[in-house]
Amino acid sequence: MASALADALAWPITDDEARTWLMRLSKSTGPPLVIAVDGLSIDRETIRDEITHLTSHLFGEKLCVMVSLDDTLADRIVLNLTGRKQSAIGRQASRIEVGALDDDEFRGACGLLEAHHIGIMRGGEKSPELRLCWALRAIASQIAVKENHTNRKLVAGVPPLLGLDLIAHARATFRDAENRRLLRETARAVLRDAEDRKRPIALILISMATYVVRRKTLQQELSHSEIEKLVAQGILRQFVPDTGDAILVVRTPELLASEAAIILSDKLAAAIHSDARAAAKDLVKAAEGMPLGDIIAAHAILDTAHREGGLPLSLVMQLIELKPEQHPVKPGTRAAMYFPGIGAMEVTFGRDGSIVVNALGERIPIQEAGGDDVPKTITNIHSWLILSHLASRPFAVEENGATGARVDPMIMTEVGTCPDRSPSRGR
Repeated sequence: MASALADALAWPITDDEARTWLMRLSKSTGPPLVIAVDGLSIDRETIRDEITHLTSHLFGEKLCVMVSLDDTLADRIVLNLTGRKQSAIGRQASRIEVGALDDDEFRGACGLLEAHHIGIMRGGEKSPELRLCWALRAIASQIAVKENHTNRKLVAGVPPLLGLDLIAHARATFRDAENRRLLRETARAVLRDAEDRKRPIALILISMATYVVRRKTLQQELSHSEIEKLVAQGILRQFVPDTGDAILVVRTPELLASEAAIILSDKLAAAIHSDARAAAKDLVKAAEGMPLGDIIAAHAILDTAHREGGLPLSLVMQLIELKPEQHPVKPGTRAAMYFPGIGAMEVTFGRDGSIVVNALGERIPIQEAGGDDVPKTITNIHSWLILSHLASRPFAVEENGATGARVDPMIMTEVGTCPDRSPSRGR
């Protein structure tokens, strides 16, 4: 504050003078002043002490302090060291949780991005990933550092779905070698958990929308102290769902996606030359069991191609052969779904044509009895979702050392024949 005042007034201001000015302003009759602290770290004791001081009884109602921080750290800020009583900040604070953006919030975020010459392409409002604050921040920060972004005559266009750039951005941003090692082992545990189809159905559904791992699985890869280190840093958050399993939620999803791609790339490199069909099926199976699985699998293919100096065309052809299939839902079918913020839901497709959703203890009719609209599902979508990301990168066939026909236009043409009623990202 002292530096900001000194810059605005072109006159040196000391810390004590700034504090006196804030104290006087906080008790005035004018408009309130809001001090926003973005990304408070648990180890920034000086800032925490300042916040405690500024929110004490010494200052009036016209001074407000707003702090953004990960919810894993929020509990440690608002509680004392024992965790049983509120801290000085906790006694003064009102806590607001920020989840996925609703329609009005998303429009507001789009307006803010447009003011910085960043525009989301048409269709982006339908993407659940672009409703996540961390995704928008990752996209915007990636664009803001580019040299040509300072050209006010240009506007950066953001595709309506997340793509391979997300992983490239994560690798450029997260450079701590030790944390990347810990996240790679965490990704290995997440992949192992995803293969376990005997988990409770509610936990399987959660893991398809959020990166979670059971503690007992993670303990096979990391020591107790390493796990607690990630929890203390806010990278992992402890959570106990209705299933009763002790699980950990990964709070750096883009970095975990990057490390998961590396692990899948190692497996792919060892399998593609012996059995391309089995390699393609294993890759698709892994993609189906986790969030952003199509992006992870596509980047795993690119990682393998860069490391091996190329890929056999048979792998691409096998992914093309695993075509999406559309099937009508049989009357009497019961299905389970998961929505962040709501939880597990049960969908019943009645024999009379009705569709009813059971969520949060309520029965919500989606379609009345006798409805003419026959619901359909699309299976095997992840193979072509993977190909759609590969098609964004130019590559060609090589024969006898000479470059031949481009493959990416062929993939785009094939993927474009997919039925148009596919669900959003296969959820």
